[in-house]
Amino acid sequence: MRPDRTAPRRAVYTHRGTRAVQRLVEYAPSTGSLALWVGHRDVDGADAPLGATNDGATISYGPAFERLPLTLQTGLVAHQVLHVALRHAPRYHELRSQVGDVDLELFNICADAIVNSTDTAQQVLFIVTPYTRNATGEGVKCTGVNDTAYIWVEPT
Repeated sequence: MRPDRTAPRRAVYTHRGTRAVQRLVEYAPSTGSLALWVGHRDVDGADAPLGATNDGATISYGPAFERLPLTLQTGLVAHQVLHVALRHAPRYHELRSQVGDVDLELFNICADAIVNSTDTAQQVLFIVTPYTRNATGEGVKCTGVNDTAYIWVEPT
């Protein structure tokens, strides 16, 4: 059967981060391939981020993202992709469910330190060991299983 040439063609899926993702695929293919796996969406209005943010599964781009130089866009996308790949948002929610109040600002600083910890391409082994803190602030190892991830991190 011949294809229907009169039917409207489907548009290529694009978003504000498309050019940055393309650049990642070309220059940092492992991070770029992760970027292809992550969801992307443009956000306008009062909820729009200044640059890019993520909810643990999808990167959201505000209008200001388009005005950034491509190199900065690429770095921001890579940064957000690693937050998603390392499951920082779900880990934050799981930590809250286990220990109660968690300082979100401190958690984000620690998560950023992990994401920004390299300036050369390398495979990074992340082992997350669950701990709780008692009333005196002493850490107590949980009986849960360590979570391990091997991730290639490439600077952009």
